[in-house]
Amino acid sequence: MAQKFISYGGKIVTDGGSLKLFSQNITPTNVLPSAPTIDSISGGSEQALIYYTTGTTGTNPIIDYEYSLNSGSTWVSLSSTDNPLTVTGLTNGTTYYIQIRPITIDGAGGESNIVSVTPQGIPWEPDDANVVAWIDASDLSSYSTVGSTLTSVTDKAGTYTMNIGNTPTVVSGGLNSLNVFDFNGNGEYLQSSTYSNQTSSGNHWAVGVFLADFVDGDKDSFWSYETNQSPKRDYAISSAGGGSNSWPGELDLDALSSGRISSTIGNKQDWNLQSVSIDSWVIVSCWFNKTGNQIGNRVNGNNAYTPVNDYDNSISPNQELRLMRNRASQELDGRLAEFFAVADLPGTGGTDLTDLEKAEGYLAWKWGLEGNLPVSHPYKNSAPTVW
Repeated sequence: MAQKFISYGGKIVTDGGSLKLFSQNITPTNVLPSAPTIDSISGGSEQALIYYTTGTTGTNPIIDYEYSLNSGSTWVSLSSTDNPLTVTGLTNGTTYYIQIRPITIDGAGGESNIVSVTPQGIPWEPDDANVVAWIDASDLSSYSTVGSTLTSVTDKAGTYTMNIGNTPTVVSGGLNSLNVFDFNGNGEYLQSSTYSNQTSSGNHWAVGVFLADFVDGDKDSFWSYETNQSPKRDYAISSAGGGSNSWPGELDLDALSSGRISSTIGNKQDWNLQSVSIDSWVIVSCWFNKTGNQIGNRVNGNNAYTPVNDYDNSISPNQELRLMRNRASQELDGRLAEFFAVADLPGTGGTDLTDLEKAEGYLAWKWGLEGNLPVSHPYKNSAPTVW
C-alpha cells in the first residue's frame, strides 16, 4: 500500500499514544509600496502632467494611482499607472497643490511629496482668427535691417508685399523689451504694393499698438485703407487734431454723395468718449460688422464713441494697406509695435465682440499694456487663450 504524506504547519503531539493535530492560523504580512516622488509637474490647458519616480515595490504590483488636491484629505482615482499621470478637469489660472499615491490589491501605498501647478490654456494669437494682414515688429524673422534701418517687412498673414517709404528704423526693446518700428513723419511709412481683399461679406476688423509722437496734420493716421474700386468705400483712423499736436480722434470714412458706408456717420465719426495722448502707447481697434449692422472704435478697450448701428454699404473688398500714412499720402511721426486685420465678424454673431476683445487682450499682455485696459475688460487680469 502506497504511503500518503500531508504537509501541515501546525503541531503534532501525543496523548496516550494517540496523535492529535493543533491548527495554527498564519496571517501573511504583505508589504505596500512606499511613497513615489513627484519629479516635475507641468500645467496644460485645464490639466496637469505629473512626472514621478516610484518608491520601493510592495508585495503586489501597482494597479492604479490616486491624487489629492487637499493634502490627503480626499483621494481620486486616476485609473492609470502611466508616467506621466494626467490630472484633468482643472481650471486655467488656478494654482493647485497635488500629491499622488500608489494603489495595490492590498491597499494604498505611501503618499508623495506635494507639488504646485497652475494650468494655462493655449495662448490666443492672431492666426487663430481669419487674419488678412499682420505686421509685427517683435518678430525679428519677419523683417530685415541694415544697422537699425528697416529694409524689408513681411506681412505675416501672407496677403501683402509691403513697401517701405524712406528709412524708418527699428528701436530695440522699445516697448516691454520688444522691438518697435519708428517713423519720423517725413516720408516714412509702410504700404502694401497691391490691393487685396480685406473683408468677408462686408465684415472687417483691425487692431494695433501705436504711439503718436508728433501730429501736424488733421488727417494724420495710424492706419488707413485705400481702395481702387468704385464706389470708393474705405476708411482711416485719423487724429482730427487740426495739426495742433493732439489726437481727439476720428473714424474717417468715404466722401460719397450716395451709397455711403453709413448714412448716419457720413464723412466721419468723431471720438467723443476717448482720445489719444501724445507720446503714449495705445491699443486702437475698429470694426465694420455688416452681419450685426454696427461700426465702432475702441481705445485701450474703451469705446471711442457709442457704436453706430448703421452699416448701410460694405467697405470695398480690395484695399491697399497704409501704416503711419493716410489716404492723401501724409505721414505720421510715431511708432508701431503690431497691427493686424481680420476679414470676419468681431465676435460670435450679432454685435458680439468676443474675438476683438481677445485681440485687445493679446496685444495688452504681449506689449505690457494690460494696465491700460478697463477693469471690466474680460482680459484685464489674464491673457486670452484658445480654450
